[in-house]
Amino acid sequence: MGVALRRDAWEPMLESDNAVTLMPILVLGNETAVASLVTHAEDEDLLRSACAEELDQTVVAIDRFWKSRRRLEGNGDRAHSATDRPKVGRNHICPCGSRKKFKHCCGR
Repeated sequence: MGVALRRDAWEPMLESDNAVTLMPILVLGNETAVASLVTHAEDEDLLRSACAEELDQTVVAIDRFWKSRRRLEGNGDRAHSATDRPKVGRNHICPCGSRKKFKHCCGR
């Protein structure tokens, strides 16, 4: 469901050679996907079990994909930083325009 909610954000991974990395998540989270991959109930259980065992490695591989992509784009880990503005001191005037000290305004 998470991938479906932000499909455009997941497109780079879905269209890459790493798309198969998502298989355990897609199989475990979608009954229709399991039914389309196997025909026997025993095979469904085997598939679910194998995907559950691979889930931890799947999460690591997804993280590695996005980190390498950010590095290639030159963003590094700065993509997670809240802002590139200089830090406002607590006794400086608040940048919101209230003319109060930051510590008595947005700094609370």
